Formats: sequence, C-alpha cells, structure tokens
Amino acid sequence: MSERIKRKGKIPVNIIMLLPTNIIILFLIIIPTILVIWFSLVNFQPTFGINFWQSKFVFLDNYFKILMDDEFVKAVIRTVYISLICLGVEFTIGLLIASILTGNIHGKKILYPLLIIPIMIPPIVIGNNFWLIFSANGPVNQIISIILNTEFKASWFSHPKYAIIPIILSEIWHWYPLTFLILFSGLVNISTSEIRAAKILGATEWQLSWRIKFPKLKGIITIALVIRMMEALKVFDVVHLLTHGGPGTRTQTISFYLFKYGFKYSRISYVSAGAWIILFISLLGFSLALRSVLVERK
Repeated sequence: MSERIKRKGKIPVNIIMLLPTNIIILFLIIIPTILVIWFSLVNFQPTFGINFWQSKFVFLDNYFKILMDDEFVKAVIRTVYISLICLGVEFTIGLLIASILTGNIHGKKILYPLLIIPIMIPPIVIGNNFWLIFSANGPVNQIISIILNTEFKASWFSHPKYAIIPIILSEIWHWYPLTFLILFSGLVNISTSEIRAAKILGATEWQLSWRIKFPKLKGIITIALVIRMMEALKVFDVVHLLTHGGPGTRTQTISFYLFKYGFKYSRISYVSAGAWIILFISLLGFSLALRSVLVERK
C-alpha cells in the first residue's frame, strides 16, 4: 500500500523532461503580455528618462487617443481593404487550382511542389523581387511599353494611387498556396460516390460545386479564410521593403503604423493600446466566424 502511495506521488518522467521548456515558453509569453498591458495603461516613453514602473497611470487615455487618430483609423481601413482583396483573389485561385488537381490530369507530382514554392520563400526575398519587377526599368513597365507601343516608365512605388498594387500582388503570389492546400485537402476528402451519382443523374459541374462540394467545404472554407485573414492583417514586410508606407501614408498598414510610432517615435504606451485594440477586434471577428463552424458540426 505504501509503495502505491509513493508511486502516485511521483511526477512522471515525461512531465519532468518537458517542464523546463514549458516554463521558458510561458515566461516568454506571460511577461511580455503583462508589460504590454501595463504600457497601454500608463504614459511611458523611453525618452522621458524614467523607469517604466514610475510612469503616470492614465488608465484608458491611450486607447481614446489612438481611436481618435485619423492616421490610425485609415491604416486599419487600408489593412482590411488590402486583406479582403488578397483574400478574395487567393480564394478564387486556390479553389480553381484545387478543383483542377482533384481531376485526372497528368503531371500532378510535378505541379504540387511547383505550386507551393511561393509560400516557402522568405518575405524579404519576395519584397526584393517585386521591387525589381515594378522598378522604373523593370519587366512590368517594359511589357506595358510593348503593348502601348510607346515608352512607359511609371513610378509605381511613389504613385499615390498605384503604389498599393505591388503590395497586393506580392501578397497574393506569396500566400495563394496556403489557401490552395487547405481547400485541396477538403476537396479530396469529399465522397466520390455522391459525385458519381450526381453525374449519372445529369448534374453539371456548376451544380456539383454548388449543391455538393461547397456545402461540404463550408467549414474548411471558413477555416481557410480565417487563417489567411489572420496572416493578411499582419502585412508588414513588403510594405517596409517596397514603399515604407508612402507616398506619405498612402500604403501604411496597421503593422507599419505601430512599428513607426513604436520604434521610430518611441511612443510605447500609444502603440501598446493600438495593438490591444486590434487584438480585441480580431479575436471577436475570428471567434464569431469559427463559432458558426462549430455550431454547424454539433
């Protein structure tokens, strides 16, 4: 009896082995989170010359100020605008490619790795490549010159209307494989017997997609859109590399706005409040989207 009690009191070896790593991970997550919460509730800047724990407590003043900032609001709207365009195009491309590859076509083994190459390339490389493509002497201007039969040298990155185009195109090219992979995994798991029966009854491809495939893919589509939207809202690398948020603030996104005011102007408390606002809005939106999927499965 005493041996059983001793055994119950012992901590399993696997837990002991994982404990140091888990403690370090929790430390790296919890401590910064507590600090960001504190920064958002006080008036702190490194340039003030005081310790952060000595900062004046202002409660929600930083939140009210940043919500009244026209530049912040425009950055949020612009980021959502970019994200929705990228999401729509990527979803269309991903669904089209996934639908084609679920059929009987030759060269699937070669096409799979080729199609997912963009997602494996670092953002800094993609940013540099698109900078070369859209530069004054780049391929885009040369192709347009051939089509128009006249010299065309647009300054894409400094144009107030067109500077956003290279950013959107680079994001689409970089992330369409993610949407394609998620949708493809859903399509291959659809029962072929239902599709065969529908074809025998004379169903068209549109009817197959609308009546059988889309209803069964509803949960997968929602998850794909949520995952991609989460990533799209964080767009920073290509903005920093291509336009630096310019001309002016025409291509400034949420991430670039927070980076600029946090690291360039050292407004730590201000951007901490902004980061929490974006987090709360994102959590609310994504939770509602995923909740609908969970309710349908029940």
